[in-house]
Amino acid sequence: MQITCHRCRTVEQERAKTVRREPVSGSTRQYFFTVRRNPCIIPVLTQPTSGYQPVVLTFGSFMPLSTNSFSAHAASPPLPGPEAPRHVWAGEFEVATGNAVLTSLLGSCVGIGLIWRRKGRCALAHCLLGEAPPNEQNGGARYVSTAIPAMLRALGARPGDYAELEVVAAGGASLFGKAQLPVTVGARNIAALERSVNALGLRVIHQRLGGKQGCRITLRCKDMGFDICDVGNRVGDVR
Repeated sequence: MQITCHRCRTVEQERAKTVRREPVSGSTRQYFFTVRRNPCIIPVLTQPTSGYQPVVLTFGSFMPLSTNSFSAHAASPPLPGPEAPRHVWAGEFEVATGNAVLTSLLGSCVGIGLIWRRKGRCALAHCLLGEAPPNEQNGGARYVSTAIPAMLRALGARPGDYAELEVVAAGGASLFGKAQLPVTVGARNIAALERSVNALGLRVIHQRLGGKQGCRITLRCKDMGFDICDVGNRVGDVR
């Protein structure tokens, strides 16, 4: 059995037959194997065989050992790290769980976040316009009026669950001053949002709507938290 270090591309074959595997019925363990000639600390997954669970091997420098020597030490499995933020583009929405982070950059568009703490799920939509035309009821996240029902379906929420959901909203800014008068796109998006949440009986826990500056909304699924900040500012509404 060959064990390859993915940092320095060297291959260790010495005493490969001594690698231990745990039966499927038993607990899976992780071992650190020390190799004198290879100071890298890189996790490598051994090839599983029938009826066995794979064991993770990690190369590392420990102390001067003979060329063929290995030292095994029991170790706890590594904790999962935070995921990179996933950008939700205009006219789209995403549903996420676990360590996922969802974010959108908003101008006159409206960002709508749904948080379902009991289920550990959250969703974020980036809506371009307010009300969908009568002949376009499957507009997805392009329209506020169709985005919220689409997110509820994707979350698996039924009307009896709506009381558990929390809504966070941002955006709807007027970025072009008086150029869009008498009613701006942002204002129409905000009005559509208010109508939709009221019609569905959803609870808005925080909103930062309107104004004349773009903003960024971010949902953190790990702690069901969020933050909203103006474009160019690092400090904003955090919870």
